[in-house]
Amino acid sequence: MNTVDVKVEILAALRETLSPQLHSAPVLQCFIDDFADCKITMPAPQAPTQPGLPDAVAEYLPDLTATMSVQPLAQVFKFFFPQVSWYQIFRGNSTPAAFNQGLVAAQLVGGNGLFHTETLYLGLFLMAPNVTYPLHQHAATELYYVLSGSVDIRHGRSAKARHLGKDDFSITVPHQVHELQTNTQPCLMAYIWTDDLTPQNWWWEQLVDGSWERLCWARTPAGDWSMLRREPLSDAEIARAGDG
Repeated sequence: MNTVDVKVEILAALRETLSPQLHSAPVLQCFIDDFADCKITMPAPQAPTQPGLPDAVAEYLPDLTATMSVQPLAQVFKFFFPQVSWYQIFRGNSTPAAFNQGLVAAQLVGGNGLFHTETLYLGLFLMAPNVTYPLHQHAATELYYVLSGSVDIRHGRSAKARHLGKDDFSITVPHQVHELQTNTQPCLMAYIWTDDLTPQNWWWEQLVDGSWERLCWARTPAGDWSMLRREPLSDAEIARAGDG
């Protein structure tokens, strides 16, 4: 399948899946439009950065696939399951092994995708059961669309979590702090990052004295995150995150 056909098929799936939700979430149109405007090419061949299939994919993807959404976007992703490269988005000793193993992703379109573009990321995000992706923020506008399973997401330190099941979605505006948590079942989501793709992911962490810091993670060329530094969480950053 050439890149023109791929773009046409994915764009049609995005429109058919998201358009019925535009009345309640008009911002979804920006994800459709940004994908329509992106230029997709074939990436240069390269060796896998994380050889082998992550354990979470081998353990949970078969059952998640069996109960997957029948929406066109889900079916497009399902077609590419055998071709995408899955990877742990966090590695190393900065985070617990169970956390690292419980968060995996595969990029379909993007800088590290099966198909290449520089202007957005579109891919899959799998969370194992009983995993918390802690409060964090980034410059991109983000869409999560649940393909199978369920997840809780909250936007803000004091906000009530919202439960997302199959075919539910969540939109995170730039710099808004948010957290994801699974319970007894895993979750498979489609994600889109658009607008500002600055490769930084800032975690918010409360210290024992009650103060807050934020930790900067930078995206590596392989697509995963590496911790760079920490700094106090300023009032200005809290205000920018809409969490004052």
